[in-house]
Parts: sequence; C-alpha cells; structure tokens
Amino acid sequence: MSLFKAKDMQGKEIKGYYLRFRDKHYITDSDDECVGCHDGCPSPMGLSDCTQGGCFHPIDPTTLAMNTGRRDKNDKPIYGSFSVDDIESTGGDWVDWYVEDIEIRHEYKKCEVFWHPEFAGFMLRTKDDMGAWH
Repeated sequence: MSLFKAKDMQGKEIKGYYLRFRDKHYITDSDDECVGCHDGCPSPMGLSDCTQGGCFHPIDPTTLAMNTGRRDKNDKPIYGSFSVDDIESTGGDWVDWYVEDIEIRHEYKKCEVFWHPEFAGFMLRTKDDMGAWH
C-alpha cells in the first residue's frame, strides 16, 4: 500500500513514500530497485542516482496527499489533502457523499478528503456555488 501520492514536475502521478530533504520534496517508490527511472533521478542524500530504496521523484508539494487507510466502494484507497509548509495541498481525492437532510432532497455531493489539524483526522469538505468551503 502506498502511503502518499503526488504529481511530479511533469504532472505524472507518483505513489510511494514521502521525503522532505533540504527544502525539497520527493516521493520514492517502494520498489527495491529503481525501475523505469527518469534520466538523472536525483538522490537527495548525494548517493548514486538510484538507491536500494527506489527512485527519488521530485514532486510538486501542492499535489501531495496521504493515504487515509479507508477504501471506496470499488476497494480503491482514498487519499486526503493536507498542509505542507502552511500551504494546503490539492492532491486529496474527491468522493461522493450521500446527504440526507429534511430541508433538501437526498442527493450525492462531491467532497474533497482533507486533513483537519484541529480535529486530528481526515474530514470531507465541499464548495458551495460561490466557491466557499464547507
């Protein structure tokens, strides 16, 4: 199971382990050896390009998301956004949430999964028609 996912600098989704080193952000795949590595795969510790831990992929930290430990109805892992360097990432999955309310008809709403530090847990939020988060 991948603990994190993010997009690399070319927009390709990478899953694996997250590493921040010297103010740079990486995901290293969990393979024992680097497979299909891009040219010049950097190792942040100054080791050879590819190490036993896999390939280090520089990532855009605003796309970083962490595995919530939950799965959707299709048994696919759900990832949630969280803050990196006080900037909220946008890498969290969007899921359907069934709303049952007396004042509105029963409907599904698209919600983003995100980490809420005050409650120390993953939560759901959605945007209203005006773009405000709820």
